Amino acid sequence: MICAGDYSKRQLIPNDRKAKAEYEKALNAFKALPNKYAAITTHGNHDSEKPFNEVFGKSNKVKYVHDNRTARTRPEQGEHELEFTGFGGVELPKNSQSPALDGMLLGVSHYSYETIFDSVCRGLEEKSREGKLYDTVLLTHQTPYGLLDCRKYDKFRKKLPEEKYFKGGSKAVRDALNTYSPFLVASGHTHEDPGLAVRECPDAEPMQARYDIKRKRIDISAIDQKRLADAGMRITDYTGDSITFGIESSARGKPTFYLNPGSLGQDGMTCDVDLELQGRNQEFERVIRFKFASRI
Repeated sequence: MICAGDYSKRQLIPNDRKAKAEYEKALNAFKALPNKYAAITTHGNHDSEKPFNEVFGKSNKVKYVHDNRTARTRPEQGEHELEFTGFGGVELPKNSQSPALDGMLLGVSHYSYETIFDSVCRGLEEKSREGKLYDTVLLTHQTPYGLLDCRKYDKFRKKLPEEKYFKGGSKAVRDALNTYSPFLVASGHTHEDPGLAVRECPDAEPMQARYDIKRKRIDISAIDQKRLADAGMRITDYTGDSITFGIESSARGKPTFYLNPGSLGQDGMTCDVDLELQGRNQEFERVIRFKFASRI
């Protein structure tokens, strides 16, 4: 189970005592899961980093990844072992006109571009040196800039007209991903833009497939299947709410997938994604399946 943070209820001003009680409640829910399930998490912008670390940083059931904290899964037979690195919170806008106000409205965990960029690059560089980058999941609370990050509400949670929608992702994370190509980037934060994206090789522009929570359907029209085929990949199954990719051993470069489950909290709807990763079979070196499920 992968969780991208924001366990606190829109915390704008630090209240570590209240936050810690919320984290302990979440931890108890994780502990109630069957033993075969483990959770990987990072903190959101409404989570206080210090009490979050005090609760989740000492847990065996939940692995907390942020900055220099990493994790590794223990796979069942036939499953892939995955490495996890990550960064919580959000990026404070570099050209902010009112840093104090923007900082408050961003919650209690926000960081500079330089802090996020250096940390994400350091974590991915370490996995690259170990030869494990293609088995690495980067977990960030904030989506990469320009990828599944369309914001439809302003900082005061007021719905915007369509012509004023804006990109709300992290430029630091996106720039780090222009250098390193982990297998999967999982994020949250941008509630109103769920979906997935795929970059078939490091020098390609990611292709985005957005998920319509109300219609319960992934729109794959923006995925160029010829590009996938030329790179040694293809969509092997598509059922509207799920999509499966097969990656051949002869694939050109190593693909990166991006995932934002999203959550239309303003409309009372949420979305979960069931992610299944399979190892080598007779046809493909690796198979990955995304299944979206929305609920009220």
